[in-house]
Parts: sequence; C-alpha cells; structure tokens
Amino acid sequence: WETLIRPLPRYYQLLEKRGFNAQPKMLRDLAAHFSDQEMRDLQVYFNLIWCGFTLRERDEVVRSLFEKGGSYTEEEKKALLERQRFVLSNLVSEYKQLAEAGQIELTTTPFYHPILPLLYKADDNQGIGLEDDARTQLADAAKFHEKHFGQKPKGLWPSEGSVSQYILPLVADAGFTWLATDEGMLYKSLGGQVAEEDIYFPHLLDADEKRKLTIIFRDRELADNVGFVYSRTHPRDAVWDFVGKLNGISNILRSKPGNALVPVILDGENPWESYPDGGAEFLRHLYRTVSKLPDFEMVRVSDFLEKHPAEKKLKRLASGSWINSNF
Repeated sequence: WETLIRPLPRYYQLLEKRGFNAQPKMLRDLAAHFSDQEMRDLQVYFNLIWCGFTLRERDEVVRSLFEKGGSYTEEEKKALLERQRFVLSNLVSEYKQLAEAGQIELTTTPFYHPILPLLYKADDNQGIGLEDDARTQLADAAKFHEKHFGQKPKGLWPSEGSVSQYILPLVADAGFTWLATDEGMLYKSLGGQVAEEDIYFPHLLDADEKRKLTIIFRDRELADNVGFVYSRTHPRDAVWDFVGKLNGISNILRSKPGNALVPVILDGENPWESYPDGGAEFLRHLYRTVSKLPDFEMVRVSDFLEKHPAEKKLKRLASGSWINSNF
C-alpha cells in the first residue's frame, strides 16, 4: 500500500473507499458500491503498478497513464495490456542477447520446480523415490533452456536451494557442471565446523566415483539485506552498507590463498515492490559503485570457475534447502 498505492492519489482514494480491513466475504457486497469507471480505474492501476521503473520512464503508453491519474477508458486499458504482452513477448530474446554478449549468465531450475530431494531421495529416509521423475525434471529443464537460449545451461539453482547427496549424479547426468545453495547447507554439511571465509570458496562434490560437480554458497546476509532491509533505507546509504560488508569480507580473505567468490542469490521478483521507486536508484547506484571497486570484480559464475577451479572439497552434501537448512 505505502509504496505502490499511496503515491497514486486516485488509487489510494479507491482503497480508502473499499476499506483497509475488508474481509474476503465482504468483497462482493463492497464491489456493488463501485461504479464501472471506478472498477476500470482499479483494473488499470493494478496492471500499471507492476510496470517496472524502466517501462515507467521509457514507455509512452505507461508514462502517459501514470500522468493521467485516473478516469481511464476501455481503450487505454487495452493499450496497457497490449504493452505488457509486447514486453513479455520480447523478454526471452532480450535475455538471450545479453547472454550471447557475455553480460549475464543464465541458469535454470528443475522444470516444474519440484523439491528434488523429496521427489527422489534425501537423508533421514526422506523422499518418495521417483528417480525417473527427478531425472526428467532436470533433463527437460536443460532441453527447454537450450531451445530458447541457444546454449546448454552450466549452472543449476535447485528449487528453493534444495539439495542432497543423492541428487548429485542426476544433476551431473543432465549436463550441469555447478549448482548453488544457501550458506547454511555448507555449515550443515560440515557439522558446523566452518571458518567464516569458507562460504566464499566454491567446493568440489563427488557426483560419483568418476565425476565431480562444483557447488557455490550464497552469502545470506548480503542477499537478505537486498531482499528485505535496504528498501527501508536511503539508496545511497544502502549501497554504502553493502560495500562496507564487501570490504569486511575482503579483510577476512586478504591473508587467504586463492580467489574468492561472493554469491548474492535471492528471489529477484520479491524485493522491488517494497522500494519506493521500484529499486531504480538503489540498483543503479549499486552497479555503478561496485563496478569501480578496486578489490572486486563482477563475474559470471561459469567464467570464474573456468579461471579459478574449485580446490576445496566437500566429502558429503547434507540434505536441506535455503529455508532453515531443512525441508
């Protein structure tokens, strides 16, 4: 309400008319008190606020509807929906171009987003043993990715960061070379005997006797700050804090051999509705600042691993997810 609705006076007025404590069973009766024009404005506003800051700044249709501020026509509603369809229809090709240009690396996830260890096998006799299904989820994801982006994915984000030792041969068979999960899974795998810097070094895993996979671990604090904390902070202060934490990591690692990787992994669709401007100033200032830091380089994971293969080894990967390191 505060970041998406209140900044639009007409939208907030309609929220006030509906009431702040309306229960689902009340909605049908409340709707009877809204005119066709008010309902149409609600439809337009609901779609309009999910347009990100790039569309708000650059798209003529979206910008004009924000400026109009209400009393929308049916034609304007259709024009907005058409703009959304157009943006979505070009999304895959834009990502493909960025990947081909070397600017981003695209990873995938098991096809229908199953919790893979529970579909197949995890510690403590968890899992329902559907090995063929688990293999299909991985194989279909890889095929779908290659079909749309023109290259096979190297990296896998298992659904909800869910991992177990038992899924590793399946991941290797599907052609992946690395996967990622939460830092808590490293602590769990090593029985809590982890040095602070260990999460910043990729680890080798035995998929079987002949094949190895690399696993990386997300820095939970950095990621959760972006997702849940920095939206309540001035963007420049948030970036200052982010950089300060990076420098703290650098100080920890300065005397350690090898090159470290700081993975910042989060649900990218969640944070931005909480930022007053959709995250525009924070993201732009973050990228400008981090790209100039002398001790850090923004990298694609596969590029990093090719240049600096993992040296640390993890004998056995515990079972769990990025949510409390369990299921």
